[in-house]
Amino acid sequence: MAIERPRLALRIGVTGHRKLAVEEQCRSGIRSALAMVQSATLKTREESPAPFAADAVLFRAVSALAEGADRLFAAAALALG
Repeated sequence: MAIERPRLALRIGVTGHRKLAVEEQCRSGIRSALAMVQSATLKTREESPAPFAADAVLFRAVSALAEGADRLFAAAALALG
């Protein structure tokens, strides 16, 4: 009997301030951080595929969607797919 390998999944959650004095800098930083995490996860999958099922990596963004940082995070995550 073969052991079923799990699908590689990553969930990222965020909470933040509602009023952002430097909104564009926050937006840029969030985009960069999410892209870096996504890239590192995919690289890990390429370098060590054996522990995981062949299914595509499952990325999930978790946010309460409050005004401010939560929504910036959600928009950046959606943009990355």
